[in-house]
Amino acid sequence: MFLNPPILILYWSSIHKKHKEEIWEAALWHKGVENDFTAREQIYRMKLRHTIAVHSIPAIWTVVLMLMNTNTVLMKRHAPYLAGFCIYYGFVNYIAVFNIRDGRPIYSFITWRD
Repeated sequence: MFLNPPILILYWSSIHKKHKEEIWEAALWHKGVENDFTAREQIYRMKLRHTIAVHSIPAIWTVVLMLMNTNTVLMKRHAPYLAGFCIYYGFVNYIAVFNIRDGRPIYSFITWRD
């Protein structure tokens, strides 16, 4: 719930355009086979729909849930869990960049080169 606003802002303002290009490039080869234009376009549209859904639907439902329960408050005792989650997320991102994507950053603003 707390991560939806930053995800929405970062993804839709700076990541979406580049991610669409990456999806198009990745759709050329699917399961080891080079695709013709029609198959590539079909794979691209499927992956684009998935990307839009995973970056929109959670936020929409967060708003719906918050409208249903107007007594939502942040609790100080949850802060350590949120901090722990952020550390864990950073670790997983680091592993993904260097072990899964061969050094190619997932996000242009987190390159892990500094």
